[in-house]
Amino acid sequence: MTLGSGVFADKRRLMLDHARGYDVNRLLQVFRANAGLPSDGTEFAPFFEGTEDPTHAYVRRAEPRVVFGGTDSGVANPARPDGTTLLDEIWAGAPFASKGALVARVWTTVDAWVAAGLLGRADGDRIGATAARASYVS
Repeated sequence: MTLGSGVFADKRRLMLDHARGYDVNRLLQVFRANAGLPSDGTEFAPFFEGTEDPTHAYVRRAEPRVVFGGTDSGVANPARPDGTTLLDEIWAGAPFASKGALVARVWTTVDAWVAAGLLGRADGDRIGATAARASYVS
């Protein structure tokens, strides 16, 4: 889903604009201290690449299990030999216009992975059913 105009979008934009005025190392130092993480003196280079893509140069997303909207399917997130996971392929279709569009993408991806022998049918059915019953913030 895309973030339309409204109070949340305006506040998000304001917070991001405000944060850009701070030194990234100071922001990370405060974040790590508040999160109870060691600071160990690591410095990070600041950059702003100008998009809202769900990626970050310092953080690697790890999703060991297939979970939608906080609902765990009970299935491990399978990966292709190149490291691309089932969830990588599902989320590559984002943003989704509706829950129905997300669930359709899940089933299309699951069916392709089952056909390729990368996922068992029973696990695929559990993943699709989980996506359909999960609750999402819109």
